[in-house]
Amino acid sequence: MTEKAEATEEQPIDYEAVRRRFPWVGCGPAEEHDFSKTYRDVLADARVSR
Repeated sequence: MTEKAEATEEQPIDYEAVRRRFPWVGCGPAEEHDFSKTYRDVLADARVSR
């Protein structure tokens, strides 16, 4: 396989390593913010109106 093909293979995520490097990961609210939902809805409407 080429390097590019190997890089696209799914690798398991080491969440403990991520938390050690970025301690703030997972500290925020788990639910979606209203702004995110509104932004996604606006973009969806823009695609429909094209």
